[in-house]
Order: sequence, then structure tokens, then C-alpha cells
Amino acid sequence: MAFKAGDLVQTKINLIGEVVSVLDNTLEVYFLVPDMKYKHKKIWIYKEEWDTIKKVDVVKHVIIKDKKLYPKYYKEMGFKAWDGKIFTRTDIDIEKDEDLKIFQFPTGCDTDDEEDDYEYDDWCVKDSEGFTFANPTNDFVKDTHKAVRDFNKWEPKNKSEKKVKTFVEKLELKFSTLDDDFQFETGSSLDYKKPPMVPRAAKRHKSFKNK
Repeated sequence: MAFKAGDLVQTKINLIGEVVSVLDNTLEVYFLVPDMKYKHKKIWIYKEEWDTIKKVDVVKHVIIKDKKLYPKYYKEMGFKAWDGKIFTRTDIDIEKDEDLKIFQFPTGCDTDDEEDDYEYDDWCVKDSEGFTFANPTNDFVKDTHKAVRDFNKWEPKNKSEKKVKTFVEKLELKFSTLDDDFQFETGSSLDYKKPPMVPRAAKRHKSFKNK
């Protein structure tokens, strides 16, 4: 099978996700996992980090021919894609399920299979936005995100360096706390210490349209 970034795959152990990189005999994949914030485990999200799997472990491969139709492709894998961040299984009726019928799903997102001539900047447009990571599609953003990760692992060697790190960490805490309040209100969350090093699926797709 000829894989490419953006394709959807299912493994022998029924893991489903999106290919982000193709190597010689392996694939780097963002898999869908249950969102552990909810005890019922019926809301699915992309795993925080990608996994490396062998190509021979793939049992189903959906080739993406039109990025505007990602919801349709995900239905082939048994998932309903909402806003590029959350998913539900297609074998669950969200209007009858006791847990999901009270869940606040995103609104203003078109998840049908119709094509559109215009590609929007995101899967759906929100009335207001909290902080989001820049899409790491160029060297500047990648270098910036790497610097953030390196800073978090940095161990100061003297009093002066420790003072600098403490100052930056206090600033981070202040503004991340403010943004956390917004993220909480919108039912989302971010790990500010782990900016993505490759484009996240939700930022690469342009499948959803604002009604």
C-alpha cells in the first residue's frame, strides 16, 4: 500500500488514526483515544503524541483524495468527526445515548458529505477564540515550538539562570491560567508545555464549513 501524510489507517489491534509521516517501513500516526475527562469514554480525541507503527500492521487504509471530505472518510472508519478535535463512534446514537444526549457538541459545523468550492481556514468557525498553537508548517514555527520544549527540560546551572527560568515560568502560569478559564468554558484544553512539532490533524484539514 502506498501511504501518504493525511491518510487514515486502522491497525491489527483496531487502533484508528491519521498518518502524519511516512518512513521506510514505518508510519507515524496520531491515533484516536477516549477523552479521559469523561468517565463514559464515548468522546474521542487525537492522542497528544503520535505513535510509530509498522506498515505491515495496517489492516485498513483510507486514501484521502479530497481534504474537504474528511468527515466522509472518517465515517468509513466508524467515526463521526465534529470539529476536528472531538469524535464519536457512528454505532452510537447520540440522541438516545444517556451520556451523549446531554453533551454540548460543537455547533455551526457542517459534517455532511457535500463538496464545497471554498476551503475554510478551520473545520468550523467559532464566535471567539482562545489560545491556539501556530501550525508548524514552516521552520520558524517548528524552531519556536522546539525552543518551548527545550526550555521545559532546561536545568539552570547557576543562580542567574534559575532566576530567568523562574521569571518565565511565572509569566507562563499567569497567562496560561487566564486562557485555561476560556478553554474550560468552551470544553477544550491545551498542554502549553507541549506545542506540536508536526501539523495536528485538526489544523491540516479544511473539511467543515460554518453554516
